[in-house]
Amino acid sequence: ALAGLIGIPLTDLVVIADVHFSFRTNREADARKTVTQVMDHGQSSHSSEERVDDAAADLINTVRRMHETLLHRATRNRFQPIHDLMESRCIGYEAIPRPQLPGEASQPQQMLEATDCRLTERMSQLHRLIAAEHFARMPNATLLFVNLQPAEVGADFVPQSLARLAAVTGGKKIVAEIPDSAVVDIPYFRDFRSRLREIGIAVAYDGFAGSPNQIKQQAEFAPDYLKLAPALCRGIDKSTQRQQQVKTLVEAAQELKVQTIAVGIH
Repeated sequence: ALAGLIGIPLTDLVVIADVHFSFRTNREADARKTVTQVMDHGQSSHSSEERVDDAAADLINTVRRMHETLLHRATRNRFQPIHDLMESRCIGYEAIPRPQLPGEASQPQQMLEATDCRLTERMSQLHRLIAAEHFARMPNATLLFVNLQPAEVGADFVPQSLARLAAVTGGKKIVAEIPDSAVVDIPYFRDFRSRLREIGIAVAYDGFAGSPNQIKQQAEFAPDYLKLAPALCRGIDKSTQRQQQVKTLVEAAQELKVQTIAVGIH
């Protein structure tokens, strides 16, 4: 199914113990009449058909790596500190998944991560679980911010998954970061927001770049934290206009008892 989504030949992967068998079939009618072929990586060519084969092979290898990551819990997180400016102390961290190897993710990995499938769902849960386990050993911080993917917003498994994270941290507060692009005034989102609140999970809307009126319109499903988009705070020390803009956002949030977080301050 994944192969069909990104426009490459349909591919099957059979795993027996530590042996992997990869099969593919082209979409052309003539190819469909033949038996499924084992992919051959021994030759290098620039024909269009073999480039498609390479794309399929890259995708399969990415799936393999993700399966191995899940099996061995081979994932890491970078912890971005969150400071209380009034008290001049670190109050929490945002857990940001780090790639397994240096450098950017490969194109097949980016394609797979953009696909709403069970494998990427499990990867997101693993990242959050590993982060919670590390966070439990941090003595002073009390807030752990974890990211939700847009496809996870409203999913039935998310509240229970986040509740288990809270238990792993020993009662420390979990804050679920929802992309601002996924915040919508419709019943299912309000219900999702309410379910999180009922189990003690705080909510942050991440990447907000709207207006004070937009904050006020969210009064009935307001977050606990509002994370401003980095562009709003970049160069704010040199722009009185930007300072006034952020000031009005902070005041609008305070009316709803929402705490504001500036992103990208160093």
